[in-house]
Formats: sequence, structure tokens, C-alpha cells
Amino acid sequence: MASSAIFFFAFFLGLSLHAIADNLNDLCSMGSCRPSGPEIRFPFWIRGVQPERCGYPGFDLSCNDLSQAILQLPDSQDFVVSKISYEKQYVVLKDPSNCLAKRLQNPKFSSSIFIAQGYGSFMFADCPNIFLPEFGLRPMSCLSDEQHKVPLGYGDNPNRSYLERFGCRTWTVKVPVALQYPKDITESVTLEWNQPDCRSCEGSGGRCGLNGYTGSQAACFRKPGLSKGGAKWGQVGSLKLEKAIPDAI
Repeated sequence: MASSAIFFFAFFLGLSLHAIADNLNDLCSMGSCRPSGPEIRFPFWIRGVQPERCGYPGFDLSCNDLSQAILQLPDSQDFVVSKISYEKQYVVLKDPSNCLAKRLQNPKFSSSIFIAQGYGSFMFADCPNIFLPEFGLRPMSCLSDEQHKVPLGYGDNPNRSYLERFGCRTWTVKVPVALQYPKDITESVTLEWNQPDCRSCEGSGGRCGLNGYTGSQAACFRKPGLSKGGAKWGQVGSLKLEKAIPDAI
């Protein structure tokens, strides 16, 4: 008799947990590649760590050997994710080799998902090592060698012709910049995404997630009777589910 009661309790508990997971669309626990790294949650997810349904198509990340979150853009370009703003929907990227200036020579940052907030013009100058002009240009050590020094400046430097008279080769590139341009593009670039649009959901203290076990429709999961950041979590297996009410976005 006792064993039957335990069986039926386990059976109905399983149904209950399945219903919660279905309603919440597997709203997963937050992840990160390291404690000091950015918080990774929907629409992002970590391959091999979080279930694919924890994220939105195209937002998959990986953790490299240095425990850095890596986003792969078109043409197999890997970038370190240093910051994610879920409420404003932008991501800040850095170069794994700490030479972002080199990768800016042929920028291919935008994709069908991530786009630039804006573009800015920057001038590079490849100068003989015996002459390193000033004019507000910043030396790029990772682009320079014993024969050449390569500095960088914002916009189209008015001293371009003067630099060229001293043997400098100059060129201008347009690269993604943040809304607070000008910014130090040798450190990072900022891209944003528009879909899924979870700005209002995040701003009201909710969490976005995929609605159900199939499809790519996102929903906003809110915490009834709880203020922002006041959600209580219960762990079920390896997933943490939040009791919430889904609203269509």
C-alpha cells in the first residue's frame, strides 16, 4: 500500500514538474564561463553546458580554454564576449588575441542577427620607424614592428597629406561603434540585436524564454507578486525553473 502511494506521488509529481517546465518553456538557470564573466541566459546559451532550448537560434556561445565566453560571427570570426546588456540588447566584443585593431582592417562584424549601433571612420598610418608623427594619433603596438609604426586616429585626420610626405601610408576604415561614439575601438566593438525583442520584458523585471518545447516564439515570464530580482528558484534535476506566468511578446 505504501509503495503504491509512493508510486502515485512520484507519478503526479513528474506530471506536475513536466507541466511547470512546459509552461515556463525550460526557463533555465543563468550560466557563465567564469565567475567574473558576463551572465549568460536567454537569448544566449552555452553549447555543451545548457540545453539548446535555453536560448534563441543563432545566440549560441562557447567557453574557450581561458574560460572566456566566445561568440562566433560569420567567416568563423571568434570574439570574446565581455558584456551583455539584456535590457538594452547589445553585446560588447573583444579580440581573443588583444589586437582588435588588426581585425578592423577588414571588418565583418554584422550578421543577420547582430548589427552595428553605428559606424565611425578611423584613419591608420603606416609610418617608418624613424618617424612617428603625433597629431593625436595613438600607436598600435600589435600592428607595429622594428621597421614600421602604425598609429590610429579618429576620423579623416587633416594632417593626412603631411603624414604622407614623411613616408607614411594612410588609409581609412569604417567600423562599428557604440552609441557613445567616439570610443576606443582598439579595446572593443559593440553590436546589438533586435530579435527576439525582450526589452520591455526585461525592463519590467521579467525573463524571456522560448514558449513551449518546439518553435521559436519567445514569451515573457513574469514573477507574480514578486519585485524585480525577487524570484525564488527551485531546482529540478540539472535545470532551475522559475514559477512564472508566460505572456506573449
